[in-house]
Amino acid sequence: RTYTISDSPHSDYYRVSIKREPAPLDRPDLAPGLASNFFHDHVESGTELCVSAPRGEFWLDPEDDDTPIVLLSGGVGLTPMISMLNAISAAGSTRTVWFVHGSRNGREHAMATHVRGLAADHPNVHVHICYSAPEAEDKQGPDFDSPGHVTVELLKDLLPPAAYDFYVCGPEGFMKSLYNGLLKWGVAESRIHYEFFGPQRGLKEGAEVPPKTVAVTAGEVQLSFARSGVNASWDASFASILDFAESKGLRPDYSCRSGICHTCMSRLEEGEVEYTVDLADRPDPGCVLICCSQPKTDVVLDL
Repeated sequence: RTYTISDSPHSDYYRVSIKREPAPLDRPDLAPGLASNFFHDHVESGTELCVSAPRGEFWLDPEDDDTPIVLLSGGVGLTPMISMLNAISAAGSTRTVWFVHGSRNGREHAMATHVRGLAADHPNVHVHICYSAPEAEDKQGPDFDSPGHVTVELLKDLLPPAAYDFYVCGPEGFMKSLYNGLLKWGVAESRIHYEFFGPQRGLKEGAEVPPKTVAVTAGEVQLSFARSGVNASWDASFASILDFAESKGLRPDYSCRSGICHTCMSRLEEGEVEYTVDLADRPDPGCVLICCSQPKTDVVLDL
């Protein structure tokens, strides 16, 4: 499993914050989250774990410039925002920060006291919390600032005029709504930074998100998914073999979609691929990571 670091950089530890995942409400017969429940039930002080080095593309330099930033999160998407907020505070930066978070209610709202405390201690930090389904004990003012969801209309009312950099992380619907809403508001695409675990083209409405690299011209090579019996000409508008496979009705396993977790690793039976990211850990011999690769030649995958 891949978890986001939820604290500023430290020389002696990394911190992740893991939500215990129960069985889905509509499918109580299914098992609860295996990894999250293992952490909650079995991992304690002194437990040794074999983990990969931290890496990823969703980060900010707290001392980079004075551009005001808006950290937008929904649900468990707040973990990278807590990391960024802590890093800015620890660096003594005076850049303006708006921390805007959406949760269902206080029972599901993590790290609330910590965030309010940072805002109280740092005049440059502003916090706004939305509860979409507040419970009787949740009080507007001390617990949350407004009912409902985080929306661009809320941001228009909340943010003083400025050229902000926006950082966005949360559930898919949350991400799509804010990403496209910010674009329609006139925010430059280069100012919207995000961590999204769905297909690249699934985020932006009305336009295709171009792949980072195009290894070949569309139609030049064939992709074959051996176990599924699916054969198709590669379409170079797709960012990865995983995106392409999903467009053909396949549902390969994946988690991070950025070459980190290796969940999508598939056996390469024939052909050659090209990676669109620099891999910190190579896949097993004879295998490829389909979330961040494109075909260079005709390719056959055991998928």
